[in-house]
Amino acid sequence: EFGDKLKPITHAGLTLQMMSNRGTAIWPNYMSETFVTDNYRCRFLKAGGASTTQEEVLALLQKVAAAGHDIVKVETLRTFDGAAGYTLAQGQ
Repeated sequence: EFGDKLKPITHAGLTLQMMSNRGTAIWPNYMSETFVTDNYRCRFLKAGGASTTQEEVLALLQKVAAAGHDIVKVETLRTFDGAAGYTLAQGQ
């Protein structure tokens, strides 16, 4: 349900790709038996792994906040020499 509220919020090609809660993927494929808490990780990415500017991320965050959602923490995903500097989430 929360993912469906965030899905329409986009900016500069950044779209919601996945959500997790306590390390378990919960969106787009949510299983009702999954226990969730009130903190979610939402991963917004550009198609094809295109690069993103800090200004684009900040504009997206403004849209999320304007829609009435609290933002607790932000981590930007980095690549180094073309390799992901982050781990993929469950199911990615």
